Amino acid sequence: PLFVFADPQIEAVNTPDLVAIGGFEAETRGREAFIEAEGRWEAQWERFRYQPNEVIDLGDGRVLLLGRVTAAGGASGVVVDSEWGLLATVSGGRLIREQNFLDRGQALKAAGLAAKFPDRG
Repeated sequence: PLFVFADPQIEAVNTPDLVAIGGFEAETRGREAFIEAEGRWEAQWERFRYQPNEVIDLGDGRVLLLGRVTAAGGASGVVVDSEWGLLATVSGGRLIREQNFLDRGQALKAAGLAAKFPDRG
């Protein structure tokens, strides 16, 4: 699992639209909190699938994944089919920060690529 690569001080940030669909916290800090948060959202979602279509190595320890996410809430019945982005920061072989997005343009902007790829936002 991803947890093996998580730094003990990992920071995970989710955008308000992701928090609004349920099961996600706005922010977690530390590996234990990260693992607990992942467990909570996994328990709330019957199916959750990330489909990365593009990986951009930003060359500074950051990698941007862009694609789609599809999901179905267990008890809630919420269905999600959306753009998705993950901006991951790695240092010393450990994941130190992740930012999750349900909007491609927001992900590109966070990575500093909005101006470089205006047709992708």
